[in-house]
Amino acid sequence: MLDVSGGTATNVTQHDGAILKTNTNGTTVSGTNSEGAFSIHNHVADNVLLENGGHLDINAYGSANKTIIKDKGTMSVLTNAKADATRIDNGGVMDVAGNATNTIINGGTQNINNYGIATGTNINSGTQNIKSGGKADTTIISSGSRQVVEKDGTAIGSNISAGGSLIVYTGGIAHGVNQETGSALVANTGAGTDIEGYNKLSHFTITGGEANYVVLENTGELTVVAKTSAKNTTIDAGGKLIVQKEAKTDSTRLNNGGVLEVQDGGEAKHVEQQSGGALIASTTSGTLIEGTNSYGDAFYIRNSEAKNVVLENAGSLTVVTGSRAVDTIINANGKMDVYGKDVGTVLNSAGTQTIYASATSDKANIKGGKQTVYGLATEANIESGEQIVDGGSTEKTHINGGTQTVQNYGKAINTDIVSGLQQIMANGTAEGSIINGGSQIVNEGGLAENSVLNDGGTLDVREKGSATGIQQSSQGALVATTRATRVTGTRADGVAFSIEQGAANNILLANGGVLTVESDTSSDKTQVNTGGREIVKTKATATGTTLTGGEQIVEGVANETTINDGGIQTVSANGEAIKTTINEGGTLTVNDNGKATDIVQNSGAALQTSTANGIEISGTHQYGTFSISGNLATNMLLENGGNLLVLAGTEARDSTVGKGGAMQNQGQDSATKVNSGGQYTLGRSKDEFQALARAEDLQVAGGTAIVYAGTLADASVSGATGSLSLMTPRDNVTPVKLEGAIRITDSATLTIGNGVDTTLADLTAASRGSVWLNSNNSCAGTSNCEYRVNSLLLNDGNVYLSAQTAAPATTNGIYNTLTTNELSGSGNFYLHTNVAGSRGDQLVVNNNATGNFKIFVQDTGVSPQSDDAMTLVKTGGGDASFSLGNTGGFVDLGTYEYVLKSDGNSNWNLTNDVKPNPDPNPNPNPNPKPDPKPDPKPDPKPDPTPEPTPTPVPEKRITPSTAAVLNMAATLPLVFDAELNSIRERLNIMKASPHNNNVWGATYNTRNNVTTDAGAGFEQTLTGMTVGIDSPNDIPEGIATLGAFMGYSHSHIGFD
Repeated sequence: MLDVSGGTATNVTQHDGAILKTNTNGTTVSGTNSEGAFSIHNHVADNVLLENGGHLDINAYGSANKTIIKDKGTMSVLTNAKADATRIDNGGVMDVAGNATNTIINGGTQNINNYGIATGTNINSGTQNIKSGGKADTTIISSGSRQVVEKDGTAIGSNISAGGSLIVYTGGIAHGVNQETGSALVANTGAGTDIEGYNKLSHFTITGGEANYVVLENTGELTVVAKTSAKNTTIDAGGKLIVQKEAKTDSTRLNNGGVLEVQDGGEAKHVEQQSGGALIASTTSGTLIEGTNSYGDAFYIRNSEAKNVVLENAGSLTVVTGSRAVDTIINANGKMDVYGKDVGTVLNSAGTQTIYASATSDKANIKGGKQTVYGLATEANIESGEQIVDGGSTEKTHINGGTQTVQNYGKAINTDIVSGLQQIMANGTAEGSIINGGSQIVNEGGLAENSVLNDGGTLDVREKGSATGIQQSSQGALVATTRATRVTGTRADGVAFSIEQGAANNILLANGGVLTVESDTSSDKTQVNTGGREIVKTKATATGTTLTGGEQIVEGVANETTINDGGIQTVSANGEAIKTTINEGGTLTVNDNGKATDIVQNSGAALQTSTANGIEISGTHQYGTFSISGNLATNMLLENGGNLLVLAGTEARDSTVGKGGAMQNQGQDSATKVNSGGQYTLGRSKDEFQALARAEDLQVAGGTAIVYAGTLADASVSGATGSLSLMTPRDNVTPVKLEGAIRITDSATLTIGNGVDTTLADLTAASRGSVWLNSNNSCAGTSNCEYRVNSLLLNDGNVYLSAQTAAPATTNGIYNTLTTNELSGSGNFYLHTNVAGSRGDQLVVNNNATGNFKIFVQDTGVSPQSDDAMTLVKTGGGDASFSLGNTGGFVDLGTYEYVLKSDGNSNWNLTNDVKPNPDPNPNPNPNPKPDPKPDPKPDPKPDPTPEPTPTPVPEKRITPSTAAVLNMAATLPLVFDAELNSIRERLNIMKASPHNNNVWGATYNTRNNVTTDAGAGFEQTLTGMTVGIDSPNDIPEGIATLGAFMGYSHSHIGFD
């Protein structure tokens, strides 16, 4: 620190933060600071830097130029002293009792004291205080800065920019003010205040206790003090007008974001309240407010009554004792405190109203707002939002979507709950509530008395809550816990129910109703209907529960449960069901580690479970006893939604899968029977495949069985709806195998996917049973897809070598070859062919084939380019007979008809040679004489004469479509020839008669029978007539005849 007063200091180096204390009274100082060179000499200070406690006095008749005052720096301009171009930064202070010109305030403070004058000040930020006797002229007040004019201070020509403030205390003077839009004027109408200037609307004044045309915005505020007035005031966003007791305002416009506060005993007439304008007032006697609200309705507060007041955006109304408010609207952030009486208030979203003790509210409409009641509220309508009854009381409240909370010795009487919620908290009471929809929740320490629980409503009694005298309809939802303090009531059927001391009796649960039987508590004779649920917790006990469309979840113990249609009992881990009876349509589900014993499973009942660890089940059904224990399921009956999952490494025996039942085997099963409507799968559950899954002696009697992986050994499929499908293996590690005796009877179906291993299968298809080979694109190509079985026996059975039922053109080039070691019986084979492309399904019998079989062929219909035959059946021998089953014994292949013929070498070909096969043992000589020698030669040679022609010409027959084309072509010449015959006859007549002009006519009726060697033939009946006119003319060479004719004919054709 350097302190120089009247002395000399030269070559001073003033570092940042250094303190210089000095004055201009005979002091000489020179040096440099962070702003450059500075000096004090001959009472003149130039470029002095003051900070961190530094101070400069400009003594009388001294001066200072370009002084910089930083944080904690101060400068005093004493009487008759001058300062020019001073800069006051943040934290700096300048006191002026002399003359200051061109000051720049950047966050600091300038105090204009008595006799001080400041001219041309620019307040960028910070404050200029004009004290009593001080004066400021031509001040610019920028955003974030302010000019304060105290009593007897004077400001001339102040320009207030947006964000800046001019504050004039009582008795202050401000003339020539230019108030720009967004700037703030803070003033009052007190004695001696004298302000005039221009704002964005007009010239304004505050003088002689009256304010005119003042604009208040952006923290601007005008206080109209007692016995003064304000007219034509505009209150914009951020502005505020305060009307004190015995003060008056007239023609006030209250815009969005503005505030009009009329204190007790104040008067405001002709108020024009716009949306978002805030009115703060009370109903105190002597207060008078009149005007129109933001909805365009007239409102008033007078004679201790308020009507049609709108409160929003920090607006508030206090209704004092002995007064009342009618039809108030409280919008967002509006507030109303009622100590007297309120009628018809509307509380919109985020609006609040408090009804204090001894106060009343009637017919309030709560639409998203909040009403707190310490007094009395009657007939409130809660559409949304909340009513809190806190120590007060309500009567006949209507809840239609909102919430009523009753607490702290509050009481709600005769509440009507249509939708929404009534919640009763500690020490709250609700009496006579009617629950038509929505919910009543009784929390710990709360009490509901005589509630009426109608259809669609919910009454929820929680731990240590109480509800007594309940009247419950059949579809009223009761939600309760056995830890409730007390619950009593009467069901729709007249049965009394209760929950006391941890015991629930005769509880009715429906339509969302829930009873939670907690640990170490119990329930007895619970009735669970559709939509209801009983939860039996660990160490809890439920006895005699009846499920009719509802659900019981057992984590503890359930005794003697009856499950009717639609009911479900679920036994969770470590839960136990004892002596459950499952009736038709009911379901018992036992999960892992669950236990169900002494079960009675009646016809149509569903049991859902698995062979997982820990599951123990025992009981009886129509087929005897059943059980699951130690991962073994025995004699299970699965129907009507019943399901058994046999896990890998576990086993099921003698299961019956009925209509609506299902069984998934990932482990082992034997002697399973799948009846009509039942479903069985082997080797798969969801997306899990098991290669080691195995089933033996599967009996599909009208049901459906699908093998995804594993091995099926010995199976029978019967009934028109019975089907067994072996799917194409998913990959090489999850094969599908079929082995043993497989019988398909009574119109049942076996479908085999490509890649299934059937080499050890002995197939029997009888009584219209069918086998389908179902190849997919995995084996598409130039070679056929291969299927192999050990043996094949047909007894009126069918084998479809392609699963495609559409035309061969849709087979995507997939053809199948079925190979069997043995074939016997009688039946039908269905093949697809593309003879033109030398592709087709094929039957191969490695050994002998016996029996009679028909081959049905469906070809693409494209004409082959050659006469080559296609082999459809290959056998290793035997006396089997194969014939074409198509209509007429032939199949159309474009131009010619094809038939099935044996090649004499145990093969059967599709050929266009329709010539019958020769006698298999021809005898060229009908009465051959033996060689006279008794011993024939070992190798006799037959007579060469009977040898057949080495290259016989095949006998072909065209198809009907080809014949039709040929016949149509042949009919046209016949028609033309019949018409020309009538012309020929006319010419003959003309040669034999005179040459006269003639009109002539002729008719004809012919019948033609046509046959061809190719097989085309038709019969034609032709009728018609010809008319004409001719004229003979003599010429040197003879007679020339000119004429014309026309004809009509009708031809009827019958094809052979």
